Amino acid sequence: MRRSFVFRQCAMLLGNQPRLSLALLPLLQWLWPGYRPGFYRARLLSVVQESRGSYSLWLQPQAGWPGFVPGQSVELGTELNGRWLTRRFSISSSLQDWQQKGQIRLTMKLNPDGVMTRALPALLSAQSGLRLSISKAEGAFVWAEPTQASLMLAAGSGITPLASMLLSQRCWTAPATLLYYVRERSEAALLAELEQLAASQPFFSVQLVETATQGRSSFASLLPGQKQFTQLLSCGPFGFTDKALQFGAALGLEAGQCRREFFRLPAPAESEKTGNWPVWWHTAEGERQTLGGVTEPLLRQAEQSGLQPRFGCRIGVCYQCVCQKESGVVLNLRTGQLSTAGAEQIQLCVSVPQSAVSIRLGDA
Repeated sequence: MRRSFVFRQCAMLLGNQPRLSLALLPLLQWLWPGYRPGFYRARLLSVVQESRGSYSLWLQPQAGWPGFVPGQSVELGTELNGRWLTRRFSISSSLQDWQQKGQIRLTMKLNPDGVMTRALPALLSAQSGLRLSISKAEGAFVWAEPTQASLMLAAGSGITPLASMLLSQRCWTAPATLLYYVRERSEAALLAELEQLAASQPFFSVQLVETATQGRSSFASLLPGQKQFTQLLSCGPFGFTDKALQFGAALGLEAGQCRREFFRLPAPAESEKTGNWPVWWHTAEGERQTLGGVTEPLLRQAEQSGLQPRFGCRIGVCYQCVCQKESGVVLNLRTGQLSTAGAEQIQLCVSVPQSAVSIRLGDA
């Protein structure tokens, strides 16, 4: 019986998928429940409330997971209501937690509009055996020069990669200053660990900025004038990191001395919020036409029309949503660049139409 099932699955699927792992996916998942190509199994150890509106998952990746560099992120994957979903999160734990205990921590903010972050707490409490998967760690937002005087600027959940960098540092030879912006202290995840680090390490200082009472104080007003920085790292919404880059330039830092990571895309400029364009979606099931506005990425427009394109981070980092644009012009919200009018690959999660567009999804 088992052998006939194997042969039947191979006969049905081989040749219908671009990769062997995808062709054999149903068979592999039957043999190893929870298997996903490109992902590693991760055992959930605990769920910790970090602050009002945020929590952490402590995970133990399976043997063979290659590890990470502080500042990098992973895709977290799980099946929700019969649909495989992924979302990218920065690792917030120290390198020592991984090297000594084989554990990593993902800290996430509860997003009212987020499918995964909203659903995970209830699922994790109801299903002790819920299967989670993680990808390899990726990203170039790392503390490349900890031996230089560093200024770190974080807003909200932008603290996670910076916390991992700081908590991983063991040999301090240069000062590091962190300005951590939150609406109020109760929303400041990981603050206790960072304050404890500052208390024990004279080279490090952290200052919490509560915007509800202090307003959005400028970076310059919070820093002693005599301090000199040779590099700047910032993480938060796009507008926050944009101001951080401008501040770095005002300090005399060159572009290569300023690094940033942002997790919320900028809204299209007012001049771009005019008109709707027809979008033709070519799928394996046929063709569908929708009216594409210029205020939302094509990924969300596809989902609102009932399509289910592959996606990951939803902010243009992981490239899981890349597909073929056959014609038309789109604007990349992450880079601000316009595409050509011809055929090319685009990222659905950061692209908005600027003309009539034809897009081919999957293997259509």
